[in-house]
This record gives sequence, structure tokens and C-alpha cells, in this order.
Amino acid sequence: MTDKKQEAIRRGVQAEALIHNPLLNDVLELINEKINRDWRAADSTPEEREKAFLTVCVMSDFQEWIKLFARKGRQATKELGNQQGKNDHV
Repeated sequence: MTDKKQEAIRRGVQAEALIHNPLLNDVLELINEKINRDWRAADSTPEEREKAFLTVCVMSDFQEWIKLFARKGRQATKELGNQQGKNDHV
């Protein structure tokens, strides 16, 4: 197994754990609720709305990167399984 595949699998396992971590999901949900409240506040300034928008962008990027690591880990695991299957038939 190559070092890159090992690293992808390791990161993938960690990413899957984060995706399914109830505490992290609760925290992200609370942050999202706060951002929505701040955005909808009648007295929010343009600066506060911009800050809320940027926070949403960062949270979205964070979640997408976690999902990307998970996908790469699954793909590396699949490739390793295919590679081992070919070696078994030789």
C-alpha cells in the first residue's frame, strides 16, 4: 500500500468519525442557529451581516473538506481492495 493511500485512508476514517460525531454536529447546528438569528435581527448592521455571511462560508467549506477527506478515504480503501483482489488471482 502506498503512503498516499495509507494517509488517505487514515484521514478518511478520521473524517467519517467527525461526520458522525454527535457533539460536533450539535455545535455546528448551534452555530448555524446563532448565525441565522444574527442575520435576521432587525437591528443588524451591514458589517454584522457580512460577518455572518463569511461565517456561513467558512462553515460550509469546513464541512465540504471533511466530506472530501471521507470520500478520498473510501476511494483509497476501494482501490486497495481492488488491488488485493487482483493479487489474489495471480
